[in-house]
Amino acid sequence: MGAKKVETTPRLLRRYAELPVAIDLLLNRRIAFLSPSLWDDRNDSHFIRKYKEEKAASAVLAICLSSIGETYHHWRVFCGHSSGVCIEFFRDELIAFSKKLPGVRSGPVKYMTLGKIEDEIKTKKLPLAQLPFVSATPSATRKSFASFMNRQKRPMLGRPRIRSKFRSL
Repeated sequence: MGAKKVETTPRLLRRYAELPVAIDLLLNRRIAFLSPSLWDDRNDSHFIRKYKEEKAASAVLAICLSSIGETYHHWRVFCGHSSGVCIEFFRDELIAFSKKLPGVRSGPVKYMTLGKIEDEIKTKKLPLAQLPFVSATPSATRKSFASFMNRQKRPMLGRPRIRSKFRSL
């Protein structure tokens, strides 16, 4: 018999972004939440738009993070062409900080096929509150963590006291 594989929670969450996001973080000590309507993946932004409509929210903004090491996908999709950065946050500190903010929810992203998401919405197996935390792009190399902000006028988390570090430019 083989040993049972134990999954551990990663200590770091990585945000892949373009250089202006990192400069803003350093200069203003804030974390920018962005509109999912700007995402490359139209399926995921569709489900978040549906969530926004059902909640009658004026805005739903997001920050997506990775809990695994670097991949080509992260750099290509989230960092643009030539000005990408990887910002690492200490997971527990970021989660504890986000819990203190009104309207912010955080959690792991669950990957399902597009058909399964649609079926679970129709049969009410997928609660509305979980809709932002599903992705229709299943991949063994993607383990994401996301935070969503509802009805926030300013798309920033101001003056966070969260340790972060820049590992790659």
